[in-house]
Amino acid sequence: MRERWKQADLEALALKNIHRQSISYLVSLDATEIRVRKADKGSVLALNGFILASDPEYDDLLKALKGYTIIMAPTEEAVKSSALITDPNVAGRYL
Repeated sequence: MRERWKQADLEALALKNIHRQSISYLVSLDATEIRVRKADKGSVLALNGFILASDPEYDDLLKALKGYTIIMAPTEEAVKSSALITDPNVAGRYL
């Protein structure tokens, strides 16, 4: 976990760019690294916390998750236009 927490932090950042109210935690059994990460909060960009899976804090996380209502995200069209932006008769050239 010495370096892999950075990947989790990057993924949490990407998630928060799309879903602003998202909450992200890294859960691990590595007590030493959890302690180090909790002590160095300034290096974290988007993770809300680090939780040791063998600690009662993990049980608290599970209790909190049970309180959430899971809903399907709405479907949104990326482009809402019927305008033709390329000429289908011109292959590989810009208009």
